[in-house]
Amino acid sequence: MARPDASGDVRVDTYAMIRDGYHGDGSDWSLTFGYIERIRDLLTVRGVPLWLTLYPYGHQISPREWNDGRVDWSFEHNRVYTRAPQKQVEELGRSRDISVINMTGDFLERSKKEFPPCRRGRGDFPRAAALSAAGRSAHQERRSAQELAGRTARIETPTHDTASPRQPARMFSP
Repeated sequence: MARPDASGDVRVDTYAMIRDGYHGDGSDWSLTFGYIERIRDLLTVRGVPLWLTLYPYGHQISPREWNDGRVDWSFEHNRVYTRAPQKQVEELGRSRDISVINMTGDFLERSKKEFPPCRRGRGDFPRAAALSAAGRSAHQERRSAQELAGRTARIETPTHDTASPRQPARMFSP
């Protein structure tokens, strides 16, 4: 299998925005934010708020994290990569009146106490920056703190009658 493109060109490199030398002006996010704005508008009409939650990849937090993924995606070991993309998305969201929770700082703080915030060593997870129990805990702590501060309304998970035709669609296979 050929290695993925690591040229830093956003048109072909999945992680270009995290690589050295990337200096985007936000225009690389235009298609993505066009879709996000449509989602926001659809939800607004229905009275549902949209929140974007941003979290970092493991190699943006710790030089020891995401080792297999670093090899596969041509990132160097023992270094931390830029977290500028999360900041850029946060700024773009806020400029478009979209609520944003940037978890990057929370993961950085958490990594000082409990390593790692991303899970490793199970199935395909060394290659994916999937959240572990520690990562989910950091997210819950952030959400709880914001609720206590009154910055967000508590969102309850709706219950659905199993016979209801309005069952939520399954997004991911188990």
